[in-house]
This record gives sequence, structure tokens and C-alpha cells, in this order.
Amino acid sequence: MIVDIFIFLVVLFLFFYYRGTRNYKKYKLRGLPQAEPSWPFGSTNNWKMLFSKNIGVANQYSVYMGTELEKEKMFGVYGHPDNGDALVINDMDLAKRMLVKDFDHFVDRTEFGLKFNEKDESDMMLKHSFMMQKGDDWKKTGV
Repeated sequence: MIVDIFIFLVVLFLFFYYRGTRNYKKYKLRGLPQAEPSWPFGSTNNWKMLFSKNIGVANQYSVYMGTELEKEKMFGVYGHPDNGDALVINDMDLAKRMLVKDFDHFVDRTEFGLKFNEKDESDMMLKHSFMMQKGDDWKKTGV
């Protein structure tokens, strides 16, 4: 009985480990720089963000300042709240090109893990802002 429970726990651990680390070479395989991943919280720098006092979208980038990734035009990170990985754009010209010229290729972007309160007016303003639009609504505002 105890052996069965132990085997079950080991298999369960291995399942979650595999599930959490299977995409950790995504950016490296595409030839992009990436923040060094570590299980279970994603990129090593996410540990800094996780245990800091100021957790937020602005703080997500600040944990990479002072590293070799700060000089890259774009780099991949793991452990993003929305989908597990994210591409950080660190070049204003590239970001402008993506949001203006190539906007039709980047229709559905992340919501940064935000959950909107339908009763709060400021949440509804943010939800309907240019950066949060998706699909056809995004295409209409980008033209």
C-alpha cells in the first residue's frame, strides 16, 4: 500500500515536471535569446518578481534590467501568468512596427493575467481600450 502511494506520488511529480518544462527550449530552438528557465516558476528572474514587494506589469520587465537580456531587442521568458511564456519586446522601433505596420499579424494579444470586474468603471475602460481589443474589434481600431 505504501509502495503504491509512493509510486503514484513519483509519477504525479514527473507528470507535473514534464508538463511544466516541456516548452523551456521554445525560444532557443527559434534562435532567440531567452531568460534561463528553472522549474517550477519559469525564468530564474521570475523568482525576483515573485518575492518582491511590487508585483505588476512594469515590474515584470524591471527584473531583467542589469542582465545581458537588457541589451537584446527581444527575448523570451517563461512563467508568464497568462500562458506560461512570453516574448518581451525591448526595442521601440520593433514594437512600433508590430503595433502599427504589422498589426494584422498580432490580433489577439495577452491580457496580462488581468481579470476585469464588470461593475467597476475603470476596469471596463481598460477592457475596451486599444491594447485589450481582440479579433475584428482590434482590426477596426488599427486601420
